[in-house]
Order: sequence, then C-alpha cells, then structure tokens
Amino acid sequence: MFWAIGLDRIPRNIFRINRVGIAFTHLARGRPADPTDFTYPPEAVATWCKKELSERVVLDDWGGVTYVKRTWINPPPPLPLGAAMKALIFSKALYSTWIYYSPDRILFDCGEGVSTALENKVFAIKHVFLSHGHADHISGLMGLINIRNNAMGDHEKELRVYYPAGSFFVSELITYFARTNRNLQYELEWIPLKPGDRVTLLSGKHPRYVEAFATVHTRGEPSLGYNVCEVRRRLKSKYRDLPQEEIVALVRAGKKEEISETYGQYLFSYGGDSVPLNPSLVRGTEILLHEATFVDEEDRKEYKHSTVWEAIEVAKKAEVQKELILFHLSSRYRWDLQKLEQKIADLNLPFRVRIIPPGELVEIE
Repeated sequence: MFWAIGLDRIPRNIFRINRVGIAFTHLARGRPADPTDFTYPPEAVATWCKKELSERVVLDDWGGVTYVKRTWINPPPPLPLGAAMKALIFSKALYSTWIYYSPDRILFDCGEGVSTALENKVFAIKHVFLSHGHADHISGLMGLINIRNNAMGDHEKELRVYYPAGSFFVSELITYFARTNRNLQYELEWIPLKPGDRVTLLSGKHPRYVEAFATVHTRGEPSLGYNVCEVRRRLKSKYRDLPQEEIVALVRAGKKEEISETYGQYLFSYGGDSVPLNPSLVRGTEILLHEATFVDEEDRKEYKHSTVWEAIEVAKKAEVQKELILFHLSSRYRWDLQKLEQKIADLNLPFRVRIIPPGELVEIE
C-alpha cells in the first residue's frame, strides 16, 4: 500500500522495484476507496510513465497493479523451447554479490543470501571462485557450507573453494570453519590461486578450465578475476581460404592435425570488484561481467571501483562478442536505470548490454 500523493511525486515515493519491474498500486476497479490506496487510475499512470520514463515502457494491468516492465537494451531473440538457465546473478553493492554459472556448476563469489536464493541448487555447486575477501563477497559461505551438510541432498559431493593467495580475510575464515565445522559429511577443500593459475573443469573433446587473472581493488587485499575457457580447434590461417572439397581431402588423408590448431575461447569472464579491467586479459570473451559501481565520475571518492562508461570502454577494447553485464551498481542510481539504459542504447554498441538492478535476482538464459 502507498499513501495517495501528487502524481508529480511518483518517482521517489511510490514505485518499488522487483523481479517483474516497477509496480504501481492503484485503486482496483469495483473496490471501495481506501485512504492508503494510490487512487490514480491506470490510464493516468500510463500517461505519466510514457511522458516521464520512456515511450518504450510496456504496461500490464493485472490484479489492481500496473506493472511498468523493464525494457532491454538491444533485445535478444526469443529463446528456443526448453532453453535452460545459464546464470543467476545477484548484486547489491556493499551488501552481497554472487553469480551462479550453471553450465559448469560454478559459484563466483558468495555473498549473503545465496543459499536462500538457490535452495537445493546449492548441492549442484562444484566450485566456488572468490574474487577477494570482503564481507559482501564471502559472507554467504557459512550458510552454503552448513546447508550442504544438513539440508536434504547429496551430502557426499565434494566442494572446492578457490581464493586469491594471501587473502587475510579468507584465511581467517578458513581457520574459523576448521574450528566450528568438524563434522562435515563431505570433503571441503580450500585452494589458493595466483594470476595465471588454471583449474580444470572438463576433459575430453572440448576441455574447459577456469583461468585466474589479476585485478586491482583495494590496497592490501589481493583480488582475482576469472575466465571460463573452452579449448577448440580451427583451421590454421593458411588453409582457411581453401575450397571445402580440398579441406575434406586433407582430413581424409590423415592430415587433420597438420592443418588445424587448438585455441582457447573465453565463454564467460568475471572481474569481481575492481577498477577497470585490463582488456587484454578478457579479450574476445563471449560474455563479460564487469562491475560498474558508479555512473558519474564525481560520485567516486576513491579509485577502487569502476564507472559504467569505463566498463563499456573495457568491453569495446576487449572486443566482447556477445554481451556485457554490468553489476555492483550503487543503489543511488536505481531510480535512473531507464535513462541510463537509453544513454547506453544510443551508443549503438556491437554487443548487448545488460544492467543488473541493485538488489534484484536476475536469471540469464
């Protein structure tokens, strides 16, 4: 419920953000007025939204609520029937950040609330990669470790937690867990990593691994980003212009290894909290998750986070192939997302851009 107010005061007073979009409560048709109702009819809300927010908003009147649905920057094509969730992302700066990447059962960072959100999906997690040891990125570990030990699920699945070598905060947490979790039913392993270290995810025809790379966040706290990389094969450059029948003939002649080469393709890159990433470390990635705490440079008091525009510049220089996902946005901007999205759309970037609204759980498909 919201108190009835002047329509010109809508922005700060009566809209709330949720997974569906921006919701305005109004007086439902046929129901007696209540002093706490927002009594403007849906048509008035629609007119205001079109004028003050965007002509692109879509309104859906249902159950006494008018939803102003979020619009995409560069809308993706419809998903094929049966398409599965690829990632779940939650980020609210200072509070909690975590990303569950389902193809390889990876949890990047482990902020509070992750176990509550994932529920029994916590048993699917095989690897946890921590970007650094600040509380909003590791405070969910207690719940994760205990839920996997006590909830209904497979209690014998091992869990490996990777973290930046030399992290004092994570080391202290490891000591605490060693003292308070002596009856775990599964194997829990803590593994320190340095830039350039690799962790094998999958072997076989198309091996995959996670590669750690250096990031810069705060003085005295080591931090890492991570690339999910798949090893693929392609023709060597001197053979790429040959007619198809000649290539087939060479393969049948047993020269497949001679005419081809392996290369690593970054599928998913996560930078954690950081100043702008070095584009060469994520070059050619399909999907880049780059933090974007600030929109305006003047809001940044210390150089330990990135702006939206710096993240976009990194993505351009890195030649991101598919999508840039901006996360860790300060809550001060949550009311300005529509305008921000429009500014980004006006750049006509060669990749899609997605903003993770502060405090919302977003599913990526």
